[in-house]
Amino acid sequence: MGQMDGLGDYEGILAAVQNNTMYAAGFRKILQYNVHPGEALTYFQLQDRARQGLDLTTALEGQVIGTQLGEDVSAATGVGTLTLIPAGQEIGNVTVVFGPDVFAGNASIITIDKVLLPNLFG
Repeated sequence: MGQMDGLGDYEGILAAVQNNTMYAAGFRKILQYNVHPGEALTYFQLQDRARQGLDLTTALEGQVIGTQLGEDVSAATGVGTLTLIPAGQEIGNVTVVFGPDVFAGNASIITIDKVLLPNLFG
């Protein structure tokens, strides 16, 4: 991980989160925003939600994430570009889902290209 907010590397960021309530609150919001509470959704269930135009709820109260399915869905595998878009934010803050799931107990982990950032100041 590179420089972030002048805090240095990962250890500097972790120390700021542990020692500064402002950073801790922001970090907590980021984690909650990237968690879908309730049932574990698979990649293909996310695709179905995107086809239906349904948003994803997040663990961060009142915040949702939009879904968009690309036109490149493979007929052979059913896998295509699935984009997650934070509702009410600029299009630049999007992430791409990288295909089928990793299962962990009763949860499903979806591989994405970056963490989505909620509006921390709204």
